[in-house]
Amino acid sequence: MRSSILLTLLLAPPALANEQSEVEAAIIAKSEAVTGQAVSATYSLFQITDGWALAYGSLESADGSGLDWSKLAECDHDLDKGLWAVMQQVESGEWNFVDYAACASEPPFWYIDLAAHEGPCELFEGIQREASLMMDQECRESRK
Repeated sequence: MRSSILLTLLLAPPALANEQSEVEAAIIAKSEAVTGQAVSATYSLFQITDGWALAYGSLESADGSGLDWSKLAECDHDLDKGLWAVMQQVESGEWNFVDYAACASEPPFWYIDLAAHEGPCELFEGIQREASLMMDQECRESRK
């Protein structure tokens, strides 16, 4: 939830709070470019670890009036609309998108090939896609 992110920002060390602000700003900027509308985001998952960031949530209109999803050609208006972003920080300090979806109809993490993914396994803490393993554990197993 956005309130938990804000609370984390208030309690986090300045460097981490700055990283979170930078990642959130990049996600909002990309989302506004993709949707052609002013947006805000809420997150059910937001993690930064070892120069990688993962965010999963939803987009909303910045003024609360609701997004016009018809502006997104790839968006099925009858399905769920999840925000998904995986980012990597490069040497210059900028955050680059590795994967992004403004209108994911299913959780994108269902389809990630963990053995091929370059990000740290800790990035996936708290996500469960298999009944028996959390995704970070599944990631570690796939890289043995």
